[in-house]
Amino acid sequence: MAAIQIPNVKDLYFEHKALMHIHGQPNVGSRWTLSDELEANGSSVPTIFGHGPFGHLGLLLTDTQYATLLLTP
Repeated sequence: MAAIQIPNVKDLYFEHKALMHIHGQPNVGSRWTLSDELEANGSSVPTIFGHGPFGHLGLLLTDTQYATLLLTP
């Protein structure tokens, strides 16, 4: 039986291979930076489900935030 190779999504798609570390108490700036990195990574992974152009970004956003993306031209 042939072994199935599962691709390493992080190496193939992620823009931010290593996410920012927050040391100590998080602040608004560090939270936004980390959120931006997560959103960039999530949206870079293609999907066949839902609205493909946004990748897996829907996993990181609220329903309202995601619906806003769908309305934006």
